[in-house]
Amino acid sequence: MKRVALVVLVACGGGPRVAATPAAPVAKIDAACTIGVFSVDDVTFVFESSRVSIVRGRRVLQRVNAPASGMWTAASRVKAPDGGEWVIGVANGRVWRVTSVGDLEDVNARLGLGESRALSLAESNGTTAIGLEDGLVIVRDAGHAQRFDGPRAPVVAVAGVRVALARTDAVEVFDFQRARRDIFTIAGASWLGVLHDDTSTRFVVRSRAGVFVEQGDTLRGVPTPSDLRDVATGEARVWMLGARGLFALDGDTLRRTSVDAPRDARLCGAGNEGTWLSTSSASTLVAANHAADERWFRNVAPIFERVCGECHLPGGMGDLDLSLPAAWNANRTELVDALTSHAMPPPSTPLPESERELLLQYLRE
Repeated sequence: MKRVALVVLVACGGGPRVAATPAAPVAKIDAACTIGVFSVDDVTFVFESSRVSIVRGRRVLQRVNAPASGMWTAASRVKAPDGGEWVIGVANGRVWRVTSVGDLEDVNARLGLGESRALSLAESNGTTAIGLEDGLVIVRDAGHAQRFDGPRAPVVAVAGVRVALARTDAVEVFDFQRARRDIFTIAGASWLGVLHDDTSTRFVVRSRAGVFVEQGDTLRGVPTPSDLRDVATGEARVWMLGARGLFALDGDTLRRTSVDAPRDARLCGAGNEGTWLSTSSASTLVAANHAADERWFRNVAPIFERVCGECHLPGGMGDLDLSLPAAWNANRTELVDALTSHAMPPPSTPLPESERELLLQYLRE
């Protein structure tokens, strides 16, 4: 059994503010989110509690109510048994596939759940964990399901080959590669996330006592806003939303970002570089504006918004999401070729030569 390190690090809002720049309207979706935002090919699925909005580019194609007047309680993008990708959600104790045309398909049987009641859902690197009323199902390798009977699992998270479950008085972590089970003795865990860095994947826990990050054989308490409303994790960053705005955890220091969140805002999952900040009418991808990316936000983002956003937003009509700096850096050669040959943007979308040169200058430096 593992002990929980209840270390309270008092460092909230001190030091310089983290420059977190809302990508809106660069990556703004006109649909509210309470459960999650997931993109497959050229379609983005935005889950609220009662419905899911299906978005292509900036257009909401349709909004689909949860089945049988139920409520979505969890959602994820997963590898499908047919080798592609699905977006699935949990509603009324069943797992449903949501198609790009708005159809709902009950996939309990295809995922090995039978008639068990589903409660929670998480995915990472091809491994999907589905928490049940009476245990857990792990789906690996696009359709090979393994069932573990046990207590109800209302909250789950996946980090590589490890799966975490929130129990009433503890968080259990199963390492399927090493056939190992560890227990963190912490009560009232209501949310589990995963923090990635260059060398490891670690679980993050929100409980009645605060927010804790896995560190070796313990959970280490980290600083939080006194008015914490939501937590999200994405790659190497923990995001926290309080009444005074959006915060980012940098190492052991919690810093307030430059984003002032509206009263009705909440976090709705996170990606490689940012977190989705959602209000009652729209969801916006907010990215950490590191010094190295300052030129992108200053010079590239305004052009991208006007010229490229229709096709290259998450779920845009193009096959490449370019809404954040990392995508431009990862695709420099292809983008330089497309811009110099005038293959992009297409002839129907004018781009002044001065702006084309500004984009090329950014890509070549």
